[in-house]
Amino acid sequence: MRYFVYLPDYDYYRFLFGHAKTRYDVEYIYDFSIWTSNPVLRFLFRLHYWGVLNRLFKLPGKRIWYKYFVPEITGDEPVCFIFYSSRAGQYEPGFYEYLRRHYNCKLALLISNPVEFERGYYDLDFMKRTMDLVCTYNEHDVAKYGLALHPPLLFALENLPVKPMGERSIDVLFVGKDKGRRDYIEALEKKLVAFGLRCSFFIADGSRRVPYADLVRMTGDAKCIVNLLQAGSEGVTLRDIDAWNYGCFLMTNNHAPELREMLHEGQLIDIDSVDAAVCEAIKARTEEFPPREAGSLDGFYAWVAESCK
Repeated sequence: MRYFVYLPDYDYYRFLFGHAKTRYDVEYIYDFSIWTSNPVLRFLFRLHYWGVLNRLFKLPGKRIWYKYFVPEITGDEPVCFIFYSSRAGQYEPGFYEYLRRHYNCKLALLISNPVEFERGYYDLDFMKRTMDLVCTYNEHDVAKYGLALHPPLLFALENLPVKPMGERSIDVLFVGKDKGRRDYIEALEKKLVAFGLRCSFFIADGSRRVPYADLVRMTGDAKCIVNLLQAGSEGVTLRDIDAWNYGCFLMTNNHAPELREMLHEGQLIDIDSVDAAVCEAIKARTEEFPPREAGSLDGFYAWVAESCK
Protein backbone atom coordinates (compact mmCIF):
# COMPACT_ATOMS: atom_id res chain seq x y z
CA MET A 1 0.00 0.00 0.00
CA ARG A 2 1.19 3.53 -0.78
CA TYR A 3 0.48 6.43 1.55
CA PHE A 4 -0.18 10.04 0.62
CA VAL A 5 -0.10 12.31 3.67
CA TYR A 6 -1.65 15.77 3.33
CA LEU A 7 0.00 18.04 5.90
CA PRO A 8 -0.38 21.72 6.84
CA ASP A 9 2.07 23.92 4.94
CA TYR A 10 4.08 24.99 7.99
CA ASP A 11 7.86 25.10 8.46
CA TYR A 12 7.37 22.79 11.45
CA TYR A 13 5.89 19.93 9.44
CA ARG A 14 8.29 20.39 6.51
CA PHE A 15 11.26 20.11 8.87
CA LEU A 16 9.81 17.32 10.98
CA PHE A 17 8.81 14.95 8.21
CA GLY A 18 11.70 16.03 5.99
CA HIS A 19 14.15 14.77 8.65
CA ALA A 20 12.22 11.65 9.61
CA LYS A 21 13.44 8.18 8.87
CA THR A 22 10.51 6.98 6.86
CA ARG A 23 9.36 4.47 4.28
CA TYR A 24 9.89 4.69 0.55
CA ASP A 25 6.14 4.25 -0.06
CA VAL A 26 5.06 7.43 1.77
CA GLU A 27 4.69 10.79 0.04
CA TYR A 28 4.12 14.03 1.96
CA ILE A 29 2.04 16.80 0.39
CA TYR A 30 2.30 20.19 2.07
CA ASP A 31 0.86 22.93 -0.08
CA PHE A 32 -2.73 23.39 -1.23
CA SER A 33 -1.97 23.31 -4.92
CA ILE A 34 -2.37 21.19 -8.05
CA TRP A 35 -0.11 18.59 -9.62
CA THR A 36 0.67 20.22 -12.94
CA SER A 37 3.43 22.39 -14.33
CA ASN A 38 1.06 24.16 -16.73
CA PRO A 39 1.30 27.86 -15.76
CA VAL A 40 -2.15 28.70 -17.17
CA LEU A 41 -3.86 25.98 -15.12
CA ARG A 42 -1.96 27.02 -11.99
CA PHE A 43 -3.05 30.64 -12.47
CA LEU A 44 -6.68 29.66 -13.04
CA PHE A 45 -6.61 27.42 -9.96
CA ARG A 46 -5.32 30.22 -7.72
CA LEU A 47 -7.95 32.58 -9.15
CA HIS A 48 -10.75 30.02 -8.62
CA TYR A 49 -9.75 29.52 -4.96
CA TRP A 50 -8.79 33.15 -4.27
CA GLY A 51 -10.04 33.93 -0.77
CA VAL A 52 -11.31 37.43 -1.58
CA LEU A 53 -13.54 36.18 -4.38
CA ASN A 54 -14.81 33.21 -2.42
CA ARG A 55 -15.75 35.36 0.56
CA LEU A 56 -17.95 37.45 -1.75
CA PHE A 57 -19.28 34.59 -3.87
CA LYS A 58 -19.10 30.84 -3.39
CA LEU A 59 -17.59 30.08 -6.77
CA PRO A 60 -19.02 26.88 -8.34
CA GLY A 61 -17.30 24.24 -10.45
CA LYS A 62 -14.36 23.42 -8.19
CA ARG A 63 -14.71 19.71 -8.94
CA ILE A 64 -12.72 20.31 -12.16
CA TRP A 65 -9.59 20.49 -9.95
CA TYR A 66 -10.08 17.28 -7.99
CA LYS A 67 -7.96 15.14 -10.32
CA TYR A 68 -5.08 17.63 -9.93
CA PHE A 69 -5.03 17.35 -6.12
CA VAL A 70 -3.59 13.82 -6.34
CA PRO A 71 -0.13 12.76 -7.57
CA GLU A 72 0.07 10.25 -10.38
CA ILE A 73 -1.03 6.79 -9.25
CA THR A 74 -0.53 3.89 -11.63
CA GLY A 75 -2.72 0.87 -12.02
CA ASP A 76 -5.10 -0.36 -9.35
CA GLU A 77 -2.57 -0.31 -6.51
CA PRO A 78 -4.09 0.15 -3.03
CA VAL A 79 -3.45 3.57 -1.55
CA CYS A 80 -4.24 5.34 1.69
CA PHE A 81 -4.88 9.07 1.83
CA ILE A 82 -4.17 10.54 5.27
CA PHE A 83 -5.33 14.10 5.97
CA TYR A 84 -4.20 16.17 8.93
CA SER A 85 -7.29 17.89 10.29
CA SER A 86 -6.22 21.49 9.71
CA ARG A 87 -5.62 20.55 6.08
CA ALA A 88 -8.73 18.45 5.52
CA GLY A 89 -11.13 21.41 5.63
CA GLN A 90 -9.49 23.02 2.60
CA TYR A 91 -11.12 20.45 0.33
CA GLU A 92 -14.79 20.29 -0.59
CA PRO A 93 -16.76 17.20 0.49
CA GLY A 94 -16.97 16.20 -3.17
CA PHE A 95 -13.20 15.66 -3.30
CA TYR A 96 -13.41 12.77 -0.84
CA GLU A 97 -16.21 11.22 -2.87
CA TYR A 98 -14.03 11.63 -5.97
CA LEU A 99 -11.21 9.69 -4.29
CA ARG A 100 -13.61 6.84 -3.47
CA ARG A 101 -14.82 6.61 -7.07
CA HIS A 102 -11.46 6.78 -8.81
CA TYR A 103 -8.99 4.94 -6.57
CA ASN A 104 -8.66 1.68 -4.70
CA CYS A 105 -8.18 3.65 -1.52
CA LYS A 106 -8.67 4.07 2.19
CA LEU A 107 -9.25 7.50 3.77
CA ALA A 108 -8.02 8.59 7.18
CA LEU A 109 -8.31 11.81 9.17
CA LEU A 110 -5.71 12.55 11.83
CA ILE A 111 -6.94 15.19 14.30
CA SER A 112 -3.92 17.07 15.59
CA ASN A 113 -5.60 19.35 18.17
CA PRO A 114 -8.43 19.02 20.68
CA VAL A 115 -11.66 18.83 18.69
CA GLU A 116 -13.11 21.88 20.46
CA PHE A 117 -10.24 23.99 19.13
CA GLU A 118 -10.86 22.89 15.56
CA ARG A 119 -14.50 23.91 15.27
CA GLY A 120 -15.03 25.41 11.82
CA TYR A 121 -12.07 23.66 10.17
CA TYR A 122 -14.19 20.74 8.98
CA ASP A 123 -17.50 18.95 9.61
CA LEU A 124 -16.61 16.15 12.05
CA ASP A 125 -19.87 14.24 11.49
CA PHE A 126 -19.26 14.27 7.74
CA MET A 127 -15.69 13.07 8.26
CA LYS A 128 -16.83 10.20 10.48
CA ARG A 129 -19.33 9.11 7.81
CA THR A 130 -16.82 9.46 4.96
CA MET A 131 -13.47 8.32 6.33
CA ASP A 132 -12.42 4.76 7.07
CA LEU A 133 -10.56 6.04 10.11
CA VAL A 134 -10.83 9.20 12.22
CA CYS A 135 -8.16 9.26 14.90
CA THR A 136 -6.61 11.56 17.47
CA TYR A 137 -3.75 11.69 19.97
CA ASN A 138 -6.11 13.19 22.58
CA GLU A 139 -7.52 10.59 24.96
CA HIS A 140 -10.22 13.00 26.19
CA ASP A 141 -11.78 13.16 22.72
CA VAL A 142 -11.83 9.42 22.05
CA ALA A 143 -14.92 8.60 24.10
CA LYS A 144 -16.54 12.02 23.75
CA TYR A 145 -16.61 11.97 19.94
CA GLY A 146 -16.24 8.28 19.14
CA LEU A 147 -12.74 8.52 17.68
CA ALA A 148 -9.82 6.10 17.50
CA LEU A 149 -6.70 6.72 19.59
CA HIS A 150 -3.63 6.51 17.42
CA PRO A 151 -0.27 5.39 18.81
CA PRO A 152 2.31 8.12 19.54
CA LEU A 153 4.05 9.46 16.45
CA LEU A 154 7.36 8.38 17.89
CA PHE A 155 10.05 8.64 15.27
CA ALA A 156 13.71 9.50 15.10
CA LEU A 157 14.97 12.59 13.29
CA GLU A 158 18.22 12.66 11.40
CA ASN A 159 20.87 15.40 11.26
CA LEU A 160 19.53 17.48 14.13
CA PRO A 161 21.63 20.48 15.26
CA VAL A 162 22.00 19.21 18.84
CA LYS A 163 24.73 20.41 21.21
CA PRO A 164 26.16 18.12 23.90
CA MET A 165 24.08 18.52 27.06
CA GLY A 166 26.98 20.03 29.02
CA GLU A 167 27.41 22.77 26.40
CA ARG A 168 23.80 23.86 26.10
CA SER A 169 23.26 27.51 26.99
CA ILE A 170 19.49 27.44 27.68
CA ASP A 171 18.28 25.67 30.81
CA VAL A 172 14.55 25.94 30.06
CA LEU A 173 12.93 26.79 26.71
CA PHE A 174 9.31 27.65 25.99
CA VAL A 175 7.98 28.68 22.59
CA GLY A 176 4.24 28.73 22.03
CA LYS A 177 1.13 30.76 21.46
CA ASP A 178 -0.66 32.72 24.17
CA LYS A 179 -4.00 30.79 24.01
CA GLY A 180 -5.09 32.52 27.22
CA ARG A 181 -2.10 31.20 29.18
CA ARG A 182 0.16 34.27 29.25
CA ASP A 183 -0.15 34.92 32.99
CA TYR A 184 0.68 31.30 33.83
CA ILE A 185 3.62 31.18 31.42
CA GLU A 186 5.10 34.43 32.69
CA ALA A 187 4.70 33.31 36.31
CA LEU A 188 6.46 30.03 35.50
CA GLU A 189 9.38 31.86 33.88
CA LYS A 190 9.70 34.17 36.87
CA LYS A 191 9.73 31.17 39.22
CA LEU A 192 12.42 29.36 37.24
CA VAL A 193 14.63 32.43 36.98
CA ALA A 194 14.35 32.87 40.76
CA PHE A 195 15.80 29.34 41.09
CA GLY A 196 18.77 30.45 39.01
CA LEU A 197 17.87 28.86 35.68
CA ARG A 198 18.72 30.42 32.32
CA CYS A 199 15.34 30.71 30.63
CA SER A 200 14.29 31.56 27.10
CA PHE A 201 10.51 32.03 26.90
CA PHE A 202 8.81 33.30 23.76
CA ILE A 203 5.03 33.79 23.59
CA ALA A 204 3.97 34.09 19.96
CA ASP A 205 0.97 36.06 18.76
CA GLY A 206 -0.34 37.34 15.46
CA SER A 207 2.53 39.76 14.94
CA ARG A 208 5.40 37.85 16.59
CA ARG A 209 6.54 34.37 15.68
CA VAL A 210 9.73 32.33 15.82
CA PRO A 211 11.02 31.03 12.47
CA TYR A 212 11.12 27.27 12.73
CA ALA A 213 14.82 27.15 11.90
CA ASP A 214 15.43 29.26 15.03
CA LEU A 215 13.19 27.02 17.14
CA VAL A 216 15.15 23.95 16.02
CA ARG A 217 18.44 25.66 16.89
CA MET A 218 17.16 26.74 20.32
CA THR A 219 15.74 23.28 21.09
CA GLY A 220 19.11 21.74 20.32
CA ASP A 221 20.65 24.23 22.75
CA ALA A 222 18.19 23.60 25.62
CA LYS A 223 18.46 21.25 28.59
CA CYS A 224 14.71 21.31 29.17
CA ILE A 225 11.70 22.19 27.02
CA VAL A 226 8.25 23.17 28.27
CA ASN A 227 5.08 21.73 26.77
CA LEU A 228 1.96 23.33 28.23
CA LEU A 229 -1.14 21.51 27.03
CA GLN A 230 -4.42 23.26 26.39
CA ALA A 231 -7.34 22.44 28.67
CA GLY A 232 -9.12 19.26 27.61
CA SER A 233 -6.07 17.75 25.98
CA GLU A 234 -4.13 14.65 27.01
CA GLY A 235 -1.92 12.41 24.91
CA VAL A 236 1.59 12.40 23.45
CA THR A 237 2.15 15.47 21.28
CA LEU A 238 4.87 16.28 18.77
CA ARG A 239 6.48 18.66 21.27
CA ASP A 240 6.73 15.80 23.76
CA ILE A 241 8.49 13.78 21.09
CA ASP A 242 11.02 16.62 20.72
CA ALA A 243 12.27 15.78 24.23
CA TRP A 244 12.72 12.17 23.09
CA ASN A 245 14.65 13.23 19.98
CA TYR A 246 16.78 15.96 21.56
CA GLY A 247 17.56 14.01 24.73
CA CYS A 248 16.44 16.79 27.08
CA PHE A 249 14.13 17.18 30.08
CA LEU A 250 10.42 17.69 29.42
CA MET A 251 8.53 20.01 31.79
CA THR A 252 4.81 19.60 31.19
CA ASN A 253 1.29 19.34 32.55
CA ASN A 254 0.73 16.32 30.31
CA HIS A 255 -0.09 13.24 32.40
CA ALA A 256 -0.51 10.75 29.56
CA PRO A 257 0.70 7.31 30.75
CA GLU A 258 2.56 6.79 27.46
CA LEU A 259 4.96 9.61 28.38
CA ARG A 260 6.34 7.67 31.34
CA GLU A 261 6.87 4.66 29.09
CA MET A 262 8.55 6.80 26.44
CA LEU A 263 10.92 8.85 28.61
CA HIS A 264 13.47 7.96 31.29
CA GLU A 265 12.82 8.28 35.01
CA GLY A 266 13.72 11.85 35.94
CA GLN A 267 13.44 13.12 32.37
CA LEU A 268 9.75 13.96 32.77
CA ILE A 269 9.04 16.91 35.11
CA ASP A 270 5.55 17.73 36.41
CA ILE A 271 5.20 21.44 35.76
CA ASP A 272 3.29 21.99 39.01
CA SER A 273 5.92 20.22 41.12
CA VAL A 274 8.96 22.28 40.17
CA ASP A 275 11.14 23.05 43.19
CA ALA A 276 14.78 23.83 44.00
CA ALA A 277 15.82 20.17 43.68
CA VAL A 278 14.31 19.87 40.20
CA CYS A 279 16.03 23.06 39.07
CA GLU A 280 19.38 21.87 40.42
CA ALA A 281 18.97 18.60 38.51
CA ILE A 282 18.43 20.55 35.28
CA LYS A 283 21.49 22.73 35.90
CA ALA A 284 23.67 19.75 36.82
CA ARG A 285 22.75 17.50 33.88
CA THR A 286 25.69 16.99 31.51
CA GLU A 287 24.53 14.02 29.40
CA GLU A 288 21.62 13.57 27.02
CA PHE A 289 18.85 11.13 27.79
CA PRO A 290 19.18 8.43 25.10
CA PRO A 291 15.98 7.27 23.35
CA ARG A 292 14.55 4.25 25.15
CA GLU A 293 13.70 2.58 21.86
CA ALA A 294 14.37 3.01 18.17
CA GLY A 295 11.60 5.19 16.78
CA SER A 296 10.06 4.89 13.34
CA LEU A 297 6.91 5.99 11.55
CA ASP A 298 6.56 2.49 10.12
CA GLY A 299 4.54 1.36 13.12
CA PHE A 300 2.11 4.25 12.74
CA TYR A 301 1.48 3.57 9.06
CA ALA A 302 1.04 -0.14 9.75
CA TRP A 303 -1.52 0.76 12.43
CA VAL A 304 -3.41 3.02 9.99
CA ALA A 305 -3.53 0.28 7.36
CA GLU A 306 -4.79 -2.28 9.89
CA SER A 307 -7.36 0.13 11.36
CA CYS A 308 -8.77 0.98 7.93
CA LYS A 309 -9.66 -2.64 7.09
